Amino acid sequence: MITPLRYQLSNHDCGTATMENALSYMIPRQYFPPELVHYINIFLLDGYTKQGWGFYGTNHEAMSFFASWLGAYFDQHKHFKMHVEFYKNEAVTIDSIKEKFNENAKKKICAVVYNYAVWGHYILVTGFTADGDVKVFDPWYIDISHQAEAPFTIVADHPCEYNRIVSAADFASDSTSKLFALGPYDEREAFYLIKDPVVRKKRR
Repeated sequence: MITPLRYQLSNHDCGTATMENALSYMIPRQYFPPELVHYINIFLLDGYTKQGWGFYGTNHEAMSFFASWLGAYFDQHKHFKMHVEFYKNEAVTIDSIKEKFNENAKKKICAVVYNYAVWGHYILVTGFTADGDVKVFDPWYIDISHQAEAPFTIVADHPCEYNRIVSAADFASDSTSKLFALGPYDEREAFYLIKDPVVRKKRR
């Protein structure tokens, strides 16, 4: 069973929420190993301030380490038929993300992407529209009644896949003040989960 993707519980847990959403998007609930939820929260809510753990959210180093760890996990658990790719800096552009989705059009794919939404923020990219705009699940909850003031489209009827459509121009921007911009190249990250199609044996 595919379940709706979730929203963050605080101002700081976009990294853990988005990573859980990525894996939930890729793995049906009945096959989802609960140990992954455990390790996501141990590894990714690592940033701290004088207030304590988690108040600085998720550091870039933690996300990079988790990509390596998760790749090794799926190497050990080959029945998931999943592999991980992690890119950063100049390797992350809207064109490179589109190309990765196109290369894997016959597979299931999503990407955890670092971007800017007032501050640094993690979101899930699940695809593109016919016009090239970006389908995103943003873990920061906004009620659809705020559509008139939002510079993006709020989507309420695809809770298992995406809740925003962001214009390609905004997403591609290197600005730190434009919502959902990829931002400066030295901050960029794209963490892909790619799953081979399940081939079911025909019954005789």
